[in-house]
This record gives sequence, C-alpha cells and structure tokens, in this order.
Amino acid sequence: LDRGGASEWWCLLGALKPWADRLESKLDKSGECWMWTGAKRPNGYGVIGMPRGGVESVHRVSYEIYVGPIPDEHHIDHLCRNRGCANPAHLEPVTQAENNRRAGAARRSNQTHCKRGHQFTDDNTFLTARGGRECRECRNMRNRASRRGMRDEMGGSWTDRIDIAGVLEARFPE
Repeated sequence: LDRGGASEWWCLLGALKPWADRLESKLDKSGECWMWTGAKRPNGYGVIGMPRGGVESVHRVSYEIYVGPIPDEHHIDHLCRNRGCANPAHLEPVTQAENNRRAGAARRSNQTHCKRGHQFTDDNTFLTARGGRECRECRNMRNRASRRGMRDEMGGSWTDRIDIAGVLEARFPE
C-alpha cells in the first residue's frame, strides 16, 4: 500500500496509527469470517481511509498486511464469498478473468429457479456449450415460439420459408 511514503501509518484527526492497528480496531473476529465493522461501499465491500485522502478496499489492505504484496494484474477473491470479510485465510489473489468466472459460478450455484420460476433439476436443466445452464422448459418454449413466428410470417411450415425459385433466379438470371 505505498501511498506516497505513508504506507505504514494512518492519520486520523492528527493521530498517527499503524495500518494493522487501524484495521484490527474495526474487525469483528468472533466468527470464521473477520467482519469489517467500519465504512462499507453500497456493494458490501469494506473501505478504509488512506493517509493522503481516498479509500482502499479493506480486503486488499488485510491481504497486504498479513500475507504480502498483491501480484500485479491480480484481484483479491473472497473464497468465502462474503464481501465484508477481511480474514486473510479467506482471500486469494487471482486474475480478473478467474475472479469473474468464480463470481458467475457462485451466482449460478445459488440459483435454484430460472427467471420464469421453473426449478433447476437434473431433468429440467440444460448445460450450454459456454458452461452455463438453462431451464429446458424455457428453452422449449422459446424454440416453439420461434417456429410459430416463422410459420406465421411465411404462411406455412417453418421449413417452407426458403424461396428456392427466388434464390435460383437471383443467382442464375436468364
């Protein structure tokens, strides 16, 4: 946390306090997660004021104090999925791509129903080529609607939508 030479000290109303002491004073270590009791962003991440202004994410400060420097181009992932946690044992440096993948997987694993209310079960869940999952019932409804739309537009079966004579005439004019 090199912030212009004041990386080890916190200044609040004229009092200097080491970073670790400042962090410790606002941590609730009564559970497995060390919960930040100080200021938080609207998204739930704790923040701590910097000596020369601005704020830094508490989980990043905790990692640097208790573990060491965060590698370049890395984010700190909460293995516990708890944004207010600052326990260094629950924090891991990862690339942004890995962090995004883990966050998406966590959201999907907590989701028990699709957006239309169908339950995700083994029988009703389709795994997509991109690694996601989709409700089979919704997928079937969308496919039926798509076929109906094609049939209605063309005035017949969806397989009749190709005008072979028109294609041949355009390619091979007389």
